[in-house]
Amino acid sequence: MRNSLILIPIILLILIASALYLNDMISSAKRISVNVERMEIAGASFEKVTINVTLCMENPSSYYYSAEEIRYGIYVEDAKVGNGSLNKIAIPPKSRVCESGLMDLYYSGLGKALANLLSEGKVDLNVNGTMKVNVIFIPVEVKFSERKTIKL
Repeated sequence: MRNSLILIPIILLILIASALYLNDMISSAKRISVNVERMEIAGASFEKVTINVTLCMENPSSYYYSAEEIRYGIYVEDAKVGNGSLNKIAIPPKSRVCESGLMDLYYSGLGKALANLLSEGKVDLNVNGTMKVNVIFIPVEVKFSERKTIKL
């Protein structure tokens, strides 16, 4: 009986410490920033343009994270013209990691932006997305949004 009375505060202390640690890891994961480093035209054909998109993730915390999935959409004047994704990226503590991926933008979805691209040689794109980061066994969603201009 006396041993169980001693174990109860110890177990409670362990549970409280674990909850505080997990909370710190989750709040640190939400501070990971995702930036569109570069968008370059990698190729073009009569029906589409292929864009190389480079995303950089910056982890200011001292925890190691794994981004299981990064999904983003590209918009021109509020119209979605393409999707992209990256899978399984390791984000070490206090580091910046960049990954690139190719995506196709079909001219049929570009509308007015295609006219700007042909007349001005550039177009403004909005990139909106989410990154799912695993914190022990809890997925944490990190949202990002950025505006970029690509030139021919």
